[in-house]
Amino acid sequence: MDTWIEHRREGDREIVGWIVLGDPGPDDVMALDRLGRPLWHGTDYGEAEAALDEHGIGFLADLWQLTLPDGAVRRVRIVEVTPRRVRVKEDDFGDVTASLTFHDLAFPAPPSLIPFEGDRGLIEAPADRSALDDVHG
Repeated sequence: MDTWIEHRREGDREIVGWIVLGDPGPDDVMALDRLGRPLWHGTDYGEAEAALDEHGIGFLADLWQLTLPDGAVRRVRIVEVTPRRVRVKEDDFGDVTASLTFHDLAFPAPPSLIPFEGDRGLIEAPADRSALDDVHG
């Protein structure tokens, strides 16, 4: 991360991502989103900035799914992103009396954290991708 260049949105100066210059230099540019994941790759620094501005940070508020080491899939919400960790909580469906279960993940976010692929109307995330195939044909 030492070579990552912060990109902040105008106005509130919130970090929306980073720009990384590759080798041999400024002709190889990559934009990384707020989770530290590749968003755009090309040769134009300005286009990298535009990609980050367009992508924004609103996606962090979406519903996500986390595959745990034992293979269980949990429906989660992102609650914190720092250069040290990504913290998620298991979705409590707005129940203020629910006990919260948090998971601290590495940064950049690991591949086990992906946008939610199940039916948002169901309480449980699908156990695996084959369950999605059965539902969606």
